[in-house]
Amino acid sequence: MIDKFVVQNGIVYIQTAPLDQAYTDLSSKAIFAPIVYNMAIYQKNTTQLYYTIGNQQLIEIKNDKPQNFNRLILSNGKAEFVPESRIVGNMLLLNPNASIKQDGVYNVSKDGVATAQSLAFNYNRKESILDFLSKDDIKQKFNYPKFNILDIKKANIGAQVKQLKGGIILWKICVILALIFLLLEILIIRFMKS
Repeated sequence: MIDKFVVQNGIVYIQTAPLDQAYTDLSSKAIFAPIVYNMAIYQKNTTQLYYTIGNQQLIEIKNDKPQNFNRLILSNGKAEFVPESRIVGNMLLLNPNASIKQDGVYNVSKDGVATAQSLAFNYNRKESILDFLSKDDIKQKFNYPKFNILDIKKANIGAQVKQLKGGIILWKICVILALIFLLLEILIIRFMKS
């Protein structure tokens, strides 16, 4: 059995049995290499890929070299501001509040000296949620005499538009009915003589 423990900024894996062939054959199994590979590349990722503008959130930045600095600056080339910040252990906590108005990638600098840390901010995606009115709500809202709603469940929308534009085409039905009645008339005349 392999167990995982988070210790400070790292992860420790503990196996309950040694890898010696006398105790276990795990090292000779095909699954052993992927297990070791996943242990090597897996790390605790505390940073988010992006942050949302307008959300009240604390941003954690690793503070590898704890040093005193007068101010922390976030800038994206167009705008620059000083966020609320505090040091907790080896982490630097930022609270941008409502300072960020524009999306983009912001570079973090301490007293004007750039660090390797960058933060991405995006607009809130709630405006992208598509919410539609039902047919009845649309008919109630737009109560016009020549107002038609096309049914998207029907396969041929082009035919629906053509029908609305040109009206119901009855000439095909009339030709078919004329041929049927002509055939009936011929049959009636032929059988009436005999």
